Amino acid sequence: KGGELKITLENTRKWYEYISLFSFEDTYVTVYLPTETDVKMDIDVSTGDVKIPSDIKLSELKISISTGDVECFASCAGDIRIKGSTGDVRLSGLSADDVNIEVTTGQIKLSNVECETLTTMADTGDTKFTEVNVKEITSVKTDTGDVTFTSGFGAELYVKTSTGDVSFENFDAREMSIETDTGDVTGTLLTSK
Repeated sequence: KGGELKITLENTRKWYEYISLFSFEDTYVTVYLPTETDVKMDIDVSTGDVKIPSDIKLSELKISISTGDVECFASCAGDIRIKGSTGDVRLSGLSADDVNIEVTTGQIKLSNVECETLTTMADTGDTKFTEVNVKEITSVKTDTGDVTFTSGFGAELYVKTSTGDVSFENFDAREMSIETDTGDVTGTLLTSK
């Protein structure tokens, strides 16, 4: 309708159908999209996983998920915004303008990602960056969890943790501000600070 595809999956099982020793019923929804057209995605999931393959051309991506994992391998011409309660978020092999990830409980893993700005927030869970290059500002905040940077570069890097270690391996940024209440800051940088 009007260039918009809306898919709603309703659970029609009765309450007593959930009582059993074994449950083998998983529900999957697979949506096939044309690969030659830029797609704006706005995904809202209560319980389930979201996986976006690399052959999709995204103009914008917004995901809101209560319980489940998110995996995205597709580059985005615009912004990527992911907000989740419980579950892991993994972005790999992609580029985007602004990337904003917020999870309550779960790990955030980014590898081979290039973007203009990057913001991640996690209450509980580790945050790992491998070969992530950010042109402008990187802001990382976590309450309970370690933050790891391996190979990559950022212009301005701001990290704040309450309980968690921050480690660097062959990483660098022009400006860095690292704050942790009860964690250690260790590692190697490419240039002296």
